[in-house]
Amino acid sequence: YKNHAITDAKGIVLACITTPANITDTEMLQAIVDRTGLKEGFLMADRGYDSEYNRDILKFRNIEDGIMRRAYKNQDEETKKNTKNQNAFIQKARYVIERTFGGIVLWFNGKRSRGSFEKWIAIAPKRF
Repeated sequence: YKNHAITDAKGIVLACITTPANITDTEMLQAIVDRTGLKEGFLMADRGYDSEYNRDILKFRNIEDGIMRRAYKNQDEETKKNTKNQNAFIQKARYVIERTFGGIVLWFNGKRSRGSFEKWIAIAPKRF
């Protein structure tokens, strides 16, 4: 099983969905965002949620896209470099969700590793 969770900018869990392990992460973004009722903000997510469909969902809801990008084999060097820099920026800001995951493991005796069990999405309030 995998838990897909969404937190606010402080790390408070807003919604959580548990799915069988054979469900891809890209299929779960809309469901988890629907559970929160969010209409704006900045969403940061790992590469598992990377898809054009998910970006369209965020754009439609006026949520800024902070989904990490996957690297592809036939990308030119400039695109690879830009993707790597963008992902590094997002990864630095995702410490909030990583801290939440660590707290869940510590407080609720979580047993499985992050990579095989938990997928986390962080939402930050939109700044003007």
